[in-house]
Amino acid sequence: MDDVLARYEPETRIAALAAATGRPAAAIRAAIWDSDYFELADAGRWDAAGCLAEFSARIGAPVSRALWVETRRVSLKPFPDMLALVAELKAGGTTVGLLTNNDLLALEGSTR
Repeated sequence: MDDVLARYEPETRIAALAAATGRPAAAIRAAIWDSDYFELADAGRWDAAGCLAEFSARIGAPVSRALWVETRRVSLKPFPDMLALVAELKAGGTTVGLLTNNDLLALEGSTR
């Protein structure tokens, strides 16, 4: 997913979270990106609800599931050529799946 189908831009996500929560971008970066949050989340430390609760606790502001999804969405810049390739493969009858090592909150969001 990240950096295969779309370029992931963490700074865009951090800025969106800062704007939505009123927390400083540097504090959000330190609490999440410069910490062990992703390592633990990706390893399955928490279920989806636990990931969101831990994320909110660490940045010191409530983050709804909708806000989490929206900030994740705006941080992805699609690679049109890759998406066209996926569409071509699907149209040709190939079964296509998405693999990711992201946390369970990302997985839950992909099934909606």
